[in-house]
Amino acid sequence: MTPPIVPTDIAGIEDCLARSAWAEARAGTVALLDRHGPQVPLLLLLARAAEGGEGPAAALPAYAQAAAQAPLDAAVQEAFARALERAGRPQDAAMVRFTLFSRGGRDPDMAIGLAAYLFDSGLTISGDRVYDGPLFARLAMIFAPHPLLGALPLISRYWAAGDGRRAIGLARDCAALLPGDAVIWRILGSLVYFHGRVEEARAALDAAVTLSGDAHARIMRALLVEPVMMSEAEIATCRAGIEAGLADLIADPGLRADLVSGRDSIVVNLFQFAYHGADDRPLMEKIARMFDHADPGLRWSAPHLSVPASPGRPRRIGIVGSLEIDSISRMLRFLPPALARRDLEIHYFSETPVLPAVRPRVRPLPSMNSTCCCSRTCS
Repeated sequence: MTPPIVPTDIAGIEDCLARSAWAEARAGTVALLDRHGPQVPLLLLLARAAEGGEGPAAALPAYAQAAAQAPLDAAVQEAFARALERAGRPQDAAMVRFTLFSRGGRDPDMAIGLAAYLFDSGLTISGDRVYDGPLFARLAMIFAPHPLLGALPLISRYWAAGDGRRAIGLARDCAALLPGDAVIWRILGSLVYFHGRVEEARAALDAAVTLSGDAHARIMRALLVEPVMMSEAEIATCRAGIEAGLADLIADPGLRADLVSGRDSIVVNLFQFAYHGADDRPLMEKIARMFDHADPGLRWSAPHLSVPASPGRPRRIGIVGSLEIDSISRMLRFLPPALARRDLEIHYFSETPVLPAVRPRVRPLPSMNSTCCCSRTCS
């Protein structure tokens, strides 16, 4: 009968690994294998010692033996897959994950790893070409405990990389596979809106609102605006529709959207209103009231407003922007020096570091809160 493994023996090997004493760890593990036989925990220790001392390729035999003994253990299979990736064998790593999937295994980490590789490479498995679309989305969602857990990180990944085509395509595939999920419809609506597809965005957001009454989707839906309009009458109709939507939202006592924590997002493009040739202040005030109504956590007063205005003080102007990213902020960066300093006091609010050219004139102010941007003052 094989004697049981003593925890102190494992602890001794772990200590060697922590000290990068690879040869000592390997010798100790081999001795334990001789005594206890090829048990999975010992094989994994041997693989780690071999990889530390000789590189990823040297660890593969031990990882493969462990994986063979635990064919449905997602952690063991994923450890083997990642070792194959480190050894420069990504296709074999994907096959390990795919094999676990075919045996009924479910694990979100493996879902994301497999889906990312399939999506990036169009890998051929068993002679069938895996394309970018529905099969990828289906694999990611089948693996994950929540249907979208495998797909959403990759939608974000491709959108952040500027690959809107893939991000939108994947979101469409997910919506087709999960037509009853409001979240994916809201995500799809936000993606296509930023690509100028307002009607598709409106339909997607309508689906989200119909399915769950999603407050974020309702807000986004109310603030949709066409990027280009062909007449003043069209502009007037658009703005009237937006004002009516805002009035409905403000009048709804149950409207609640967590906009501060960052757990959800609101995708709106208020900058489009600047092209309408109208006074934006009344509309922007209504939008501000709607946001304040939806999430009181947004309420914040700039620190400089704690000092009452007086005839002896300059008029204060607040500028919110990156100070270096967009053209308007760059223009505003050079505007204050040309203004009368005796009459005006300029306050910057920026969420990015201030450029060296501006920094000598900027002093930090207390932050708005833990999730909002810092406040900076230029006087």
